[in-house]
Amino acid sequence: LQSPRALPSSPPTAPLHMALPLAPILGAFAILTLLLATFAHFFIRRLLRPVPSNPSLSLPPFYTEGLPTVGTAIAFLSDPNALVKRAYERTGAACFTLPIGHKRLTFLVGPKAHEVFFKARDEELDQQEPYSFSVPVFGTGVVYDAPIAIRLQQFRMFANALKLDKLKSYVTMMIKEADSFFSTQWGDSGEVDLLDSLSGLIVLTATRCLLGREIRESMFEEVSKLIHDLDQGMQPISVFAPRLPLPAHKRRDVAREQIRDIFHQIIEKRKREDYKEDDMIQIFMDSLYRDGTNLTSHEIAGLLIAVLFAGQHTSSITSTWTGLELLDHPDVLKQAVVEQDELKKEFGDELSYDCLQKMDVFHNCMKETLRMYPPLIFLIRKVIVERTWRYRD
Repeated sequence: LQSPRALPSSPPTAPLHMALPLAPILGAFAILTLLLATFAHFFIRRLLRPVPSNPSLSLPPFYTEGLPTVGTAIAFLSDPNALVKRAYERTGAACFTLPIGHKRLTFLVGPKAHEVFFKARDEELDQQEPYSFSVPVFGTGVVYDAPIAIRLQQFRMFANALKLDKLKSYVTMMIKEADSFFSTQWGDSGEVDLLDSLSGLIVLTATRCLLGREIRESMFEEVSKLIHDLDQGMQPISVFAPRLPLPAHKRRDVAREQIRDIFHQIIEKRKREDYKEDDMIQIFMDSLYRDGTNLTSHEIAGLLIAVLFAGQHTSSITSTWTGLELLDHPDVLKQAVVEQDELKKEFGDELSYDCLQKMDVFHNCMKETLRMYPPLIFLIRKVIVERTWRYRD
């Protein structure tokens, strides 16, 4: 530093730079940011809380937590179950709303509240938008990408494939797969990962009953790898950005095209050689829309993938929890075993659909498992037509 007397008397030729204290600037910036966040919070909160169309009705309680604007969304992404439980306990209502980003998610908790959900028609509460993230997996023009009139016809085809006579025909295939699996994968004693083991068994049975003999016998490993890539293409981020160019999404898209090509080859071969199989591929091949047109191979592939995904995870989760609870309650396990021993006296060693239907203890165990550990934590619809519900007497 130079003393004042040492400074030049003539004006400097270089530009002057003003030095200001940094702390006040950062403080002002923080205050401004907080004010903007607060304004945005209340603006979005107001935007997301519309006035009811009927002045005599009130909206469900509105629950938020954490940082303004983003706190509830962060909590939801972190642990949706825990957030919903806190909202349920703190609002004291079976119907409440959470603001998640620019969306309002209204939750209905409990049997009475569920009535307003399950009794609504598709034209009132629609599935299409909430499940649009599944379109890259199932394909365009099927299930949640189809217009509602087409979607309902496709669901009717699903129902036809799961009628009683069809279910009875699947039992023999399932028993064959289960016998082979347990004889080769399980010994007389030891330890297994129950979820991993039962998931593998369910993939085998589902492949045989749903995807057909050709795939089970000659293309199982290849198709299993493709199904795995499809499954891994449904990441949490996929719900919000299903088309994001992520490696998992790219592998999903490639797998989807390859599976479509495999089904197309099987369908064309059956048509060319004029033979039929007792499986779901054949049911979809023989199905017609109301206008008399057949499903395309693209649509059949999408429907098969959809029904496989619908059953695979729910079945593996439910069967695992049923097994764990039976092992944890040996008295109930003993009742189930005694019941099956008694049924063997009536039906012999042949396990049939009718025999399975008489396993009341085992059925009750599965029902209680579904009550305690539902495999789907949320069922989601978009409100098209306002619904009302009296949640307080």
